[in-house]
Amino acid sequence: MVKRRLYLFLGFLFLGFILIASYPGTFADMFFKEQGATSFPEESLKKILKDKGFSKKLQKPLLYISKSKCRLTLYEGGIVLKSYSIAMGQNFLEGAKEREGDRRTPEGRYFITEKRVVFPPKKLLGSRWLGISYPAKGDVERGYSEGILSEEEYLALMRLVEEGEPLPQKTPLGGEIGVHGGHAFGKEFTWTLGCVALTNHDIEEIYPFLPIGTPVIIIP
Repeated sequence: MVKRRLYLFLGFLFLGFILIASYPGTFADMFFKEQGATSFPEESLKKILKDKGFSKKLQKPLLYISKSKCRLTLYEGGIVLKSYSIAMGQNFLEGAKEREGDRRTPEGRYFITEKRVVFPPKKLLGSRWLGISYPAKGDVERGYSEGILSEEEYLALMRLVEEGEPLPQKTPLGGEIGVHGGHAFGKEFTWTLGCVALTNHDIEEIYPFLPIGTPVIIIP
């Protein structure tokens, strides 16, 4: 009887681990591994969803951005849906964003904080804007350790982190980072100030499926 209960407990524990790892939630990004991309399928996202048997509304969307590959991949849970070519800042390969004006793209785990239709479309933002939660706790801690933030600035920002409040976008760490439109094939891939840019067509395709709170993982 004792062994049977132990086996049942271990079985439930293993099942729980699998469920967490299948969707990058609060801690699952530590288990999350990028799957093979779908080679930029020409099919529309709506057709891909229909072919895979998904509803029109995603339940567990996630954006996975590889800076070195210049690629953004949309996932539903642990399933690849579609990948897109992206542009970033001039210094996107020099590491994570550290300060205002460094033209780097952040690295880490964030989430969508804001959605906005840009009308009429603007040259640098395109037709859609998805703001992300940079700076986050890790960025604040790194900024303080590297002397970018004063002790007063650090304590003020960490107080907001502990209270679950959004961090101000006007700090020495920079801010107002997001995923937006305005890119074009044939255009250089380093024209943003640190944001991630897609074509207007591509941002308009994924925009309806990404609610506020959608996880965004950015890797080097």
